[in-house]
Amino acid sequence: MKNLKSCSCGYKPEGDLSDKYFHCLETKALRNHVTFPSFHFLSDVDNQSEVYFKLIEDNIIPKRHWAFLVEIDERMENEEHGFMGWSRFNENLPIPESNDKPNSFQWSDLTKGQTMAILYAEKKMIKRQMSICEETLDNCFVFKVNMEQLENEAVKVLDFKDSQCQNKNLSCFNCGVELKEERLECEKCKLAVYCSKKCQDKSWSMVHEKLCSQSDVLLRLACLPRHSQFEDFYTFFSNSFDFLPQYIFSEKYVQKF
Repeated sequence: MKNLKSCSCGYKPEGDLSDKYFHCLETKALRNHVTFPSFHFLSDVDNQSEVYFKLIEDNIIPKRHWAFLVEIDERMENEEHGFMGWSRFNENLPIPESNDKPNSFQWSDLTKGQTMAILYAEKKMIKRQMSICEETLDNCFVFKVNMEQLENEAVKVLDFKDSQCQNKNLSCFNCGVELKEERLECEKCKLAVYCSKKCQDKSWSMVHEKLCSQSDVLLRLACLPRHSQFEDFYTFFSNSFDFLPQYIFSEKYVQKF
C-alpha cells in the first residue's frame, strides 16, 4: 500500500474532516483538493456534503464544480467488472465498469497507467464496499497518461495560456527555459511550445504523443471554475452544448481562498 499524500494546504485524506479544509489555498491547475478531491473528501450519495451541495426549498442542488481523478491500476478479478485505481492522494479504490457505452472512450481500451477524470463523482456503498458513483458516462474522460504526467502537463498548458493572455514570455514544455524569441510550437494541438527540436522530440516520446490530441480537454479541465457559483453541469461530451467551457484567464476565473 502506498503512503497517503497531502495537499499543499495541509489537507490529508484520513480521519474526520476539519472545517478548515473545506477551502483550499492551492489554485494551480489540478492541485486544489476541493475542486479535485480525494476519495475521502468526496460527497456521499446518501449523505451529501455541504462543501458541494446546498439546500434550497427542500431541493439539494450543487453549489460548485468538482472532478475526481483516478489512475487506473489492475482489472478486478473474479466476477467483478471494473478496475482498481489510485487517487492522486494514493487512495486505492474500485472503479466499477458500467454496462452503458461511453462517448469519449472504450472500456476495453483502458490500460494500467491511464488517468480517468469524473465530473461530479460521489461515493456510494456498492456490494458492501465504498465505490465511485457517476451520474453519466458523459462525465467521464480517460487521459492516456499517468496521474503525475497529467498534473504536470495541466500546469504547463494553463501557464501557456495565462502567459499568452498577459503577453508574458512562454516556457519550454520540456526543460522549462524561458522562450524570449524563437520557439517551436506543436502544429497539432497549438498548446505546447519548445526551445529546440531536441526538447520537442524528448517531450513527444515521453508524454506529448499520448496527450497531444487530449490537450484541449486537459486545458478545459485545468481551468474548471473553483469558486462557489454553480449555474449548469458540464460534461466531457464534445458534441454537446454543455461540453467543458473553453479557456478563461485563470487568475480572473479562479477565486483564491
